[in-house]
Amino acid sequence: MEAQRSDYSYTALDTTKREIRLLYLHPSCAKANTDSDSPSKDVANEESAPDEIYCTFSLASLDDYAKPELEHSSLTELKSEPFEALSYTWGDAKDTTLINLEGNRFPVTKNLHCALVNLRLPDKVRILWVDALCINQGNTNERSSQVAMMHLVYGKAWRVVVFLGESWEGCDMAMELITSLAADPTLHLDPAQERHVVVNGLDFFSEQMGYHLHFLLALPWWSRLWTVQEYAVADIVLFQCGQHLLDGAVFREHDRTRSSHLHCCRIPPHINKCIPLQLPFHDALDRAANLIMMGEDMTSLDLVKLISLTRNHECSDPRDKVYGMLGLASRAMVKHNCIQANYSQSVESVYTNLVTASIRDESSLDILSCVLSGHRNLTDLPTFVPDWSSTIPRYSANCLAYRRSILHSHFVYSASRNTFAELRITSSGLGESRGVFVDKVSTVIHIEEEPWASIFPQLQEVARIETRESPYASNLTAFWMTICGGTIRERSIPRPAEERDFSLYEKFEAWTRATNFLRLDDREVIDFIVQVQTNSAERSFIVTERGYIGMAPTRSAVGDSVVLLPGGKAAYILHPTSDFETSGHYEFLGDAYVHGIMKGEAWDETKLEPIVIV
Repeated sequence: MEAQRSDYSYTALDTTKREIRLLYLHPSCAKANTDSDSPSKDVANEESAPDEIYCTFSLASLDDYAKPELEHSSLTELKSEPFEALSYTWGDAKDTTLINLEGNRFPVTKNLHCALVNLRLPDKVRILWVDALCINQGNTNERSSQVAMMHLVYGKAWRVVVFLGESWEGCDMAMELITSLAADPTLHLDPAQERHVVVNGLDFFSEQMGYHLHFLLALPWWSRLWTVQEYAVADIVLFQCGQHLLDGAVFREHDRTRSSHLHCCRIPPHINKCIPLQLPFHDALDRAANLIMMGEDMTSLDLVKLISLTRNHECSDPRDKVYGMLGLASRAMVKHNCIQANYSQSVESVYTNLVTASIRDESSLDILSCVLSGHRNLTDLPTFVPDWSSTIPRYSANCLAYRRSILHSHFVYSASRNTFAELRITSSGLGESRGVFVDKVSTVIHIEEEPWASIFPQLQEVARIETRESPYASNLTAFWMTICGGTIRERSIPRPAEERDFSLYEKFEAWTRATNFLRLDDREVIDFIVQVQTNSAERSFIVTERGYIGMAPTRSAVGDSVVLLPGGKAAYILHPTSDFETSGHYEFLGDAYVHGIMKGEAWDETKLEPIVIV
């Protein structure tokens, strides 16, 4: 379908005043209030058909919207009129319908048209900020400037309206269930428990209610990238499906109730099987919970962690994988304006500049742990630069984000000791550094698709193989430390694994032999299992020529090098390139846990030699 053309011509904004456009959404002309003080009211009445969406613009400065302290002031004290910001999904850019904008035809997507129809008030103007209309999308400079201020726009709006789409049969019941859980945190999810939540005779685990709730949380808005920022910076949020409304505070309280009952109300497997949606029910719930977490914990989230957490969120422009998180990030590279939205740059430049800024500001190579060599779309991107445009399994994305958080726990890994990063990116896109070559891979066992119960005996057998010069006093200790990454998690908080934790491994081993062994109240074992699964995600089990064992990137192969780089807390796997092997050029595969070298045991500055990574 050919996109419809616009007759409207934008006037420039004054960037020195941080100027924005506000959208005045006029009521239905048949019900229009002639006393309205909105712009172009006469034109609205004369030129619009009764059911046509009619909008006008007004200019405002963000400087006039100093956020009022709710205890001491009110919206009436603002210098400009308060506005709501719309958060929605654009939909198919080619599937459009026309609205009347300042007396001109203007195409909007069907999704936006649906939102405007449902948000339009019957008797008065509604003042909104809508990105597709309030930003001149055809002007690259304005788009870059306005995108850089979007977190301020949504933060200064008196309310953010999240339009999820049209209502459907069961929408009201899903919202009522959420409201019930928010109102009474003692209500159980499990119908077998006394005092459990029930709506219209349906409990949380019923097939019909499961479908309604799942459908709500699987709507496209929850998977989009920009909506994360729009939700997270908002003071007040209102969810809307058609004409059905749900207070954002109520949704947060419902999530707290649900989370508090995870230990006693496990979601039964049949719910996933009976719901014909691609996104598993658990994932839908977790995605909503992650969104709430980011909204409540922004001050502790750096840019790279935010990008990692939202890796699978969708956006039409892959540069927005970075730009969409700038407004939430709290670290130096954003505060010092090292990374700014600039849509004249290529995707490869944006991603590479992020690596450069991260290494410079952190003096570490932590960002290299975000590289997944098995998931890459951009062929011209240096191998040591994460390809944020690639989609990876949701569970893998969560595991990678957690593994990176372990790197920030300085007491866990320090493979290169307290060194500073030396990696320099040349104008031709090569990475130059020095490094210590520790060993070469001799055995690889791929475990990605194998259940632990079937692969576990093979891993144990390989770990028992004695080499002429074994680096370990106990292969058994090395093995169980390797599969958990030398880390124990206690309620999601990582700490170094110790000898006293061997009992957890013994229980884990028993669990692999008999899956009905696990008891729901055995929290420590559950945490150990989750840690093993987290450490092995997107990884293979390796043995080196000198007998080291570890977990390395899935693409690791016999002959690859285990390397330590200055500023790196983990070990890294490098693959020699066919064209430049003799001159020391390598492909970067990713980070690795190699037992016995993660605390600096193999670091030797006298063995540093030049390395070039393509």
